[in-house]
Amino acid sequence: MHANHRLVEGRRGGALLIALALLALGAALLAGSAEAARSAARSVQSHEAALLADAESRVAVAEFMAGWNHAADSLPVGAGLVATIGPRHRGSSAASIVTRLRLHRLSPTRFVVAVDCQVGPDNAVLARRRLQLLLERPTRPDSTTPILPPAPIGRWSLADLY
Repeated sequence: MHANHRLVEGRRGGALLIALALLALGAALLAGSAEAARSAARSVQSHEAALLADAESRVAVAEFMAGWNHAADSLPVGAGLVATIGPRHRGSSAASIVTRLRLHRLSPTRFVVAVDCQVGPDNAVLARRRLQLLLERPTRPDSTTPILPPAPIGRWSLADLY
């Protein structure tokens, strides 16, 4: 009996040590799952911002082309025009989107429109999309037909800028 008593005395605190180890493991698993959830939320926010930037840049180009005016038509060759659209609030988190358009006249019949769409404030940009659109004024069959606004050139007139 004396030998059994020594075994019990030698094991004192073992259950406490195992309980502390299990608590530490639980805390590590909890911290890891919280970090994984935070990382997944950031990934979803970044993906949504990229989609918003892409869609908003195309909308801005379409709105600019639909509202083509005489100010754009009267630019001399080599001159440019800058317009800012926004801030607009879009998406599930109502992210602030600012789009800057730059029109530049290349020749009497050709123009280029550069678009820079930024999602998020200047100090914490979530996504950015830059596009360039080449435009050409269609030729008029005679001088009595109205002057038409320029249209995109061919198949590859819209290009991504990085």
